[in-house]
Amino acid sequence: MKRLSTIIGSLLIANSSIATAADYKIYTDDGSNILDKPVIFVEGFDAFNEIEADTYMKSTSNVIKGYHERIPANFRNWLANSGRDLVIITFTNTHNNLKDLALEFQDALQDINAEKVGNHPNAVIGYSAGGLIARWGLKTMENDGVDHETSLYISYDTPHRGATLPESIVDGIKDLKDKIPSLGETSNLKKTWRVVNAHSVKQMRIGGAYSSFLEEIEDLGYPENLARMAVANGSDDGVKISLPLNAVVFDYKVEISQVSNEYQTIKQESQYPCDYPCDPVRNTDYDRAPGGTRNTFQQYWNSVEDADGVFFDLDVYAKNSSLKNHSFVNTLSAFDIKNFDIDAKVSDDMKKYGPFDEYASNHLSTPHHQIDAAFANGSNGEINNWLSTYHKHGASIPARNNKKTNLEAVTGLNSQLVSGGLNALFWNPVQGATHYKTYKRSGTKYVYVGQTTNSSSTAINVSQNTTAAIVACNADQCGYPDFTKVVYNNGGWIIE
Repeated sequence: MKRLSTIIGSLLIANSSIATAADYKIYTDDGSNILDKPVIFVEGFDAFNEIEADTYMKSTSNVIKGYHERIPANFRNWLANSGRDLVIITFTNTHNNLKDLALEFQDALQDINAEKVGNHPNAVIGYSAGGLIARWGLKTMENDGVDHETSLYISYDTPHRGATLPESIVDGIKDLKDKIPSLGETSNLKKTWRVVNAHSVKQMRIGGAYSSFLEEIEDLGYPENLARMAVANGSDDGVKISLPLNAVVFDYKVEISQVSNEYQTIKQESQYPCDYPCDPVRNTDYDRAPGGTRNTFQQYWNSVEDADGVFFDLDVYAKNSSLKNHSFVNTLSAFDIKNFDIDAKVSDDMKKYGPFDEYASNHLSTPHHQIDAAFANGSNGEINNWLSTYHKHGASIPARNNKKTNLEAVTGLNSQLVSGGLNALFWNPVQGATHYKTYKRSGTKYVYVGQTTNSSSTAINVSQNTTAAIVACNADQCGYPDFTKVVYNNGGWIIE
């Protein structure tokens, strides 16, 4: 069996007046220290910026840091036995703007290409946030006329449509940190706050302060001059994550000189009325959607438990054992498929609306923070098969003539009271829609009213002033809704 030997490279990049660094480590296939068939692994978000390339090569576990074996040993052995070289790109600070990290990736890639012997194309595997970094980097290289020398891009559980971080975690960390002004900057609680408040996290988080990045990268698109594959650690069968509604994350009492005998309860914000990551129209929430999972609750609790002694004592502290893994990267986000129902089964027809050439997923959701050996399992894994097919000289780009255009969101929705609570709804037709679903708000959530085949109008009856929503659909998917106020008037007032 061949063994991988190593070469180390690094570069310092100055961009946007912020000095940042990308490092790469090369594991050659035969001990010759000759790089000729690179398979480039791009790391994802590193919460504490402590993970080095060798970490991905060995089995380790840390609940707070949240990493396990990332690259299975049998996959590494398969790479060596097939004559391929593994290159791992890591970043000094993954908290930075993802677009800055993409520039670092580009420079590292060009440095690797310069070091490469021969002209064998690269394969790039972007893990989690690394898939966004590599996607942005490869696509902008093409736009700028720069040859990335890459024939295969694999997105591994990447949040193309955003990742979920429960509101209760963010609010709880901020609340507790604010109540303890004497808390040191090196405490795990402060470190955890810097993680959830990182620029890149706010770019990837659904509803995050900088989530406009997700719209920017959607407009940018994907690299065209290579094969594009996607892996999701989430369920493709629509199996939701089991989490209780209205659960208390933990109870605590803070006892320090500034705060005395104060009790604070942080509730999980996956209840109605709700905001991100909950969606009242879908009547579901992103915490429970099928997807690659993460136990952020446990990481949160550990950061609290490690903040004792010097700064404060926690009394009447109780964590909720019923809160386990939540959905972190939902399956449709990993596949970059637009669909109103985030719990939907991923059919072959639905995949035609996605940007990738092939897809791999589980029937049940698995942890986000590890590469599933089922996808990289000797000669039987999907990743191995993709490498065998597309990571070679003369590999053809898959035909994409069977792709379908996503349904646009409904626009121009308006309401006009007819009589006795009956409202006429009007909207702009959506190309490709075969029917439209109607919802009305009832209490704290929306209730499905029915569907219409009429392309631009329908009627809805309400018993009080509320809001209506219209969603455009076809046989494969539904788009995003538009909303309008609808009026109730029992007197039968008619608007001419």
